[in-house]
Amino acid sequence: MIQNLLLVTILSLSFSAMAKPWGANGQNKKDFQTHTLLYNKNINGTEVVRIHALINQQLQAQGQNPQDYQLEGVTLFAKSWGGNASATLIVGPDQNTQKIPRAKNFAFFLMNQPFTYNVLTWDLQNAPGQASEIWQMRFSGNIVVDQMQVHISVGGRLITIPMGDQLFTGQNFGAVKLRQQLNQMGINSLNLNLKSVKMLAKSRAGQATAQLQIGQMSKPAKVIPVAQPGFSFQDNRPASYNLIEWRHKGPSQGAWQVDLNGNVKIKSIIVELE
Repeated sequence: MIQNLLLVTILSLSFSAMAKPWGANGQNKKDFQTHTLLYNKNINGTEVVRIHALINQQLQAQGQNPQDYQLEGVTLFAKSWGGNASATLIVGPDQNTQKIPRAKNFAFFLMNQPFTYNVLTWDLQNAPGQASEIWQMRFSGNIVVDQMQVHISVGGRLITIPMGDQLFTGQNFGAVKLRQQLNQMGINSLNLNLKSVKMLAKSRAGQATAQLQIGQMSKPAKVIPVAQPGFSFQDNRPASYNLIEWRHKGPSQGAWQVDLNGNVKIKSIIVELE
């Protein structure tokens, strides 16, 4: 009896050690949070858990804005029985499937003890899921989930570059150099990565384009529409502008600039840095 209790204790401690705090490897200095979902849940068949909706509820209950956070990873404690059970993490257009191993035996499958579960991990720290994307976990098979830990972090730093309703005219006339604009605001961006760019802009005829350049990489060109309905090109009110947005994952060395083509007016540019 004593030996059995000792074995359970050792295995339980090992189980806990495997689930170390997210981000503890020191790869970055993000402000991580871990939210636990799906306590002791039985699944037989196919079921989709809408991670984003559940996390949003928890954050809002705590008075936090879900739009400030991004998905860094998921840790799943689960076991299966009688087939090829799997769990698929869906983040935006990307899917990552892992098989959930069978329990050692049927008694272990029925037993609710930590040492009977397997630990599956999805690490997204190199390409976190954005607040605007879908976050879901799709289960398939005969599965018992002890818990699912969702690891999130505060999103990047948002900085607004005021452009003062500046008018750009002509074709291939250059670019708005974002690093230079940030430097003029006293912000050194050399050791930071660019996560997104949002530009409030409008064009005179609806045929102007804008393209974000990050080093040698070119993001898809975006068409800049005319002023919003009920407003004119000369109107400087914010509601007259359109939101043009680019997102970026990964390193962002080199120049950051928005190349413009056509007659364009820009009120502001918001950059998200990390």
